[in-house]
Formats: sequence, structure tokens, C-alpha cells
Amino acid sequence: MKKPFLRSLVVGLLFVLVYYAFQMIHGMMLTMNYVPDIAESYESVGALQPKVH
Repeated sequence: MKKPFLRSLVVGLLFVLVYYAFQMIHGMMLTMNYVPDIAESYESVGALQPKVH
């Protein structure tokens, strides 16, 4: 009974660690590739407007 519990705990922790590692790498890639553009900033307002309500 002890072995399946430990194995499931290790697999669960592994999934959590992989998920957070993916989130951090994805966030770093988005941050590195972000280029603010003031000339085209108002084009995204239409897409964001429904999310504000």
C-alpha cells in the first residue's frame, strides 16, 4: 500500500513541476519578445473591450 501512494505522489509532483516550469518558460518567452508599439496600440482596444465589462 505504501509503494503505490509514493509513486502517485511523485508523479503528481512531477506534473506540477513540469506545469510550472512550462508556465515560467512561456512567460519569459512572451516577455522577451514583447515590443511595445504606440502607433498601433489602439488597434487592440476593440479586442479587449468585451473583457473589461
